[in-house]
Amino acid sequence: MMFVIFWQFNKHQDDIRASGPAHEPEAMLVDLNKQTDRERYALSDKPTMIGRIPANDIDRYDSVVIADVTIGRRHAVLDFHDNAFWIQDQGSVNGTYVNGHRIEGERRLQDGDEIKSA
Repeated sequence: MMFVIFWQFNKHQDDIRASGPAHEPEAMLVDLNKQTDRERYALSDKPTMIGRIPANDIDRYDSVVIADVTIGRRHAVLDFHDNAFWIQDQGSVNGTYVNGHRIEGERRLQDGDEIKSA
């Protein structure tokens, strides 16, 4: 799998500070290898589970399904908190990589980061 995350805030940072907590940004996960049924996934207010099978709890999670044996059933989760997007590997065998570096625990994402599995 190889994805790139693109995101931007809907409001200027000055407006966010003045109005309290930041609103979630508009964000897109782009499938660069065309391994899924869509090229782009709009990220919502729900965490997004990336894996071979869809998340069980569709009220709590969105899903990106990748039919590839190198991807774990529940490979990684993308979530928005603390005014940023974060990714966390879910104990996958092949690991999750951001910009070529294997992540341990949770990792803050930046606009344009590449996310992949080995």
